[in-house]
Amino acid sequence: MTPAAHRRREHRHGGRPRLDRHHVGAVDLFRIDGTGILAFSARDEGATRYPLYWTGRYEGDTFTPDGLHRLDYGQCYLYAPQSTRDALGRRILFGRLQEGRDEDARAEAGWCGVMSLPSVVTLGADGRLAQAPVPELARLRREAVRTGAFTVTDGTYLRLGEVRGDQLDVETTLLNSCPRPV
Repeated sequence: MTPAAHRRREHRHGGRPRLDRHHVGAVDLFRIDGTGILAFSARDEGATRYPLYWTGRYEGDTFTPDGLHRLDYGQCYLYAPQSTRDALGRRILFGRLQEGRDEDARAEAGWCGVMSLPSVVTLGADGRLAQAPVPELARLRREAVRTGAFTVTDGTYLRLGEVRGDQLDVETTLLNSCPRPV
């Protein structure tokens, strides 16, 4: 099933994830602020669809779900999310980022897949999980380059002369000025 077809199927069910044809793997069970969380990856027809989680009650050996939610909206790349509680008491989540390249490109590069950056997972006011990069990542930043506002149109290639490096961390704010939704 193509990603577009999967989104259409999901839309038919009110945008809620469904598990009627999915294989569940990479399970992670934990609590945040007294709420039980059961996170896992869902696969359908041999392809990872997305990571999901149930909120609910975890008592003794029993988890009773009360809500099913998507953990990540990154186009099916995050797989096998796992978490741990760190020395500061924070819930830290990592996952495997699956490849977007085809098999030939992976073979030519000589490597395949990476682990995600760690994120702090909290329970939002709406009862759903929220994620943010761990603040410690800020220490890895240096040599900041700032640019003013500029417009990008279809087919535009814009080189930012001062920006270079083998690895970049880019923060941007995008404003949609298109007359139609993107």
